[in-house]
Amino acid sequence: MMRESDKFVFALPSSVRKKLPKFKPEEAMAKARRTSPPGSMKFQDADLQALLNTYAELLGRKPLRIDKFVPGVKFSLRTPGKLDQPAAIFALEAMAAINNLRLETVGEDEVQITGPERGN
Repeated sequence: MMRESDKFVFALPSSVRKKLPKFKPEEAMAKARRTSPPGSMKFQDADLQALLNTYAELLGRKPLRIDKFVPGVKFSLRTPGKLDQPAAIFALEAMAAINNLRLETVGEDEVQITGPERGN
């Protein structure tokens, strides 16, 4: 079990723990182009497009097309309550990182997801 701030606890094998980013609310909000109200997240066997679209919406940016070389993964995430915007942004970035992927801002108003060959 790995605690990250007072909001998150991850059950991860030790080999994956170092991939987990640190929760820094100010850095998360610096990426956002608009603010959004707190909300719950529930994904069950969701694909990368769902992850990227939700991330883009949280940041008020447009998702870029996912490169064909980014490995496809499915993920599940359920929050027991509402997350504020910085926590929601972190949760999605952490899900990507755990899967050896990276969510990135591009230019002034876009986001992308990259795989190990480009982002890590």
